[in-house]
Amino acid sequence: MTTALSVPQHQLTKYAAFEPTRLEVMRENMDGQSIGFFDLPVVKTPSGGGQFFTIDTASGPKPVDTITGVLAFTTLHGVLWPSNDSAGGSKPVLVTRDLKTARMASPEIATRDPATGRITAITGAPPAMAQVLGESENLTTNTWDWMTLPYTQFGSGRDGMGKAAKEGRLAFVCTADSALPICLRMAPSSLKAMKSILLKLELPYYHYIWQFSLQIQQSKRPTKENYSAIVPKIVGTLSPEDAAVVASSWKGPLEREWRGADISRVVDAVSEPESGEPQE
Repeated sequence: MTTALSVPQHQLTKYAAFEPTRLEVMRENMDGQSIGFFDLPVVKTPSGGGQFFTIDTASGPKPVDTITGVLAFTTLHGVLWPSNDSAGGSKPVLVTRDLKTARMASPEIATRDPATGRITAITGAPPAMAQVLGESENLTTNTWDWMTLPYTQFGSGRDGMGKAAKEGRLAFVCTADSALPICLRMAPSSLKAMKSILLKLELPYYHYIWQFSLQIQQSKRPTKENYSAIVPKIVGTLSPEDAAVVASSWKGPLEREWRGADISRVVDAVSEPESGEPQE
């Protein structure tokens, strides 16, 4: 059960993404240009045990210790790269929008047997990965069961910790200052805490005011480096009328944009911190 605080009705205008004047200024400044999924401001989980989020503003980067606002949309995602050391120029192999079903990120990187249709090689990937994916692909749908792949099992990551595949969650938060929802990239270290809250909510997540803060923890990796975990918290509840506005104004459009987004641009091969501990 939640212990959410009450928020007066029709208070969405305190959040810039719902404030008519701010939205009109943004439309005028854009001069008819469309706004895409990747135009939204992105805030990453800080690396190296960082204690502040960094938000890009018109006047430059701004460090904040908490992000508070309406959670307009949230979704899971996953990317399998050719190796744990894949760098900026490499292409991902598999992507998933729900951590359940995965698809080839770029069909042209796969070489297939003309007779069976099975994958025999993948550009940039080791032969062992091509063999595993070739044997486990559902040829009827050209998809994979994400949860049963060896690369999504704990212990498959670097130093035998974490997962080889990169997983995370996106949280699109409408704050007091940003006219566009902030795309908060939540690393694997935050998945368990977020799932725990979502399971306890009595209403859909966009009915609530959320607060995201940072907690510094120590990795179980041999180097014992610190890492940052995002800690979510419910701090208020919207009226049903305001929640309906959130759903129509931002949740619906963001959900539609996500269906066509290039997932490989959401998370790269090495930047997201992880604890090496089971998170789901």
